[in-house]
Amino acid sequence: MNNTMTLQGKLANLEVKTSKANKPYAQASVITEDSAGRAYEFPFMMFGDAVKQLEAIPKDGKVNVSGYVRREDYTPEEGRTITSFSLVGRKAEPAPDNAGYKNSFSLSGFVSTRNPDGKLELKESEAGKKYLKYAISAKRDVVDNNGGQESEAKYDVYFMTAFGEAAEKMAKFKKGDLVEVSGNITVDEHGAITQVARQSKLVRDAASYKAQTENGNEKPQTNSQTNDQ
Repeated sequence: MNNTMTLQGKLANLEVKTSKANKPYAQASVITEDSAGRAYEFPFMMFGDAVKQLEAIPKDGKVNVSGYVRREDYTPEEGRTITSFSLVGRKAEPAPDNAGYKNSFSLSGFVSTRNPDGKLELKESEAGKKYLKYAISAKRDVVDNNGGQESEAKYDVYFMTAFGEAAEKMAKFKKGDLVEVSGNITVDEHGAITQVARQSKLVRDAASYKAQTENGNEKPQTNSQTNDQ
């Protein structure tokens, strides 16, 4: 399974800080474009030794950042659980000044839905455009921010959106199917991250996976908030 993202564009707003554990981390942004040429600013973070890679990029220079999309859940006192997504860079390297812009993600995991029949619901907008909102249960990155190995691999739920032909193709899959999806990341005016799937591929259907787990393999742990947006 994989959970990767790539951003390429102009490096901006770089701030290097030190955590309470005396570990370096950086907050920065990549200014890139979507397929229509509209500019987007994507905030991200980097930790540990990877921070030095960012510091080596010239101010306002072009950068290529690769990493993953991280899910975090937290519950304020006497409040409901809040879910947020952020972009975490693993590697940063200079990109040529004439390099194009890049914004992509790739994720593999299990289709997840609350629909009793396990099917995904294809909808249509007021403008007559078909779309689909669904969830993927994917294995969490098992390497921590300092490069060490986490004690246990867990699964997080990621919410996806697809439109048009991409939505119609994804709607054929069902709960428990193992799929690979790829596309672009968007950030709205509130800073919320959405993953828009452009491509999808069935790796293994739910029936095959069920047969495999019944032979002794562990089933994935899914988050209790799993649902379709």
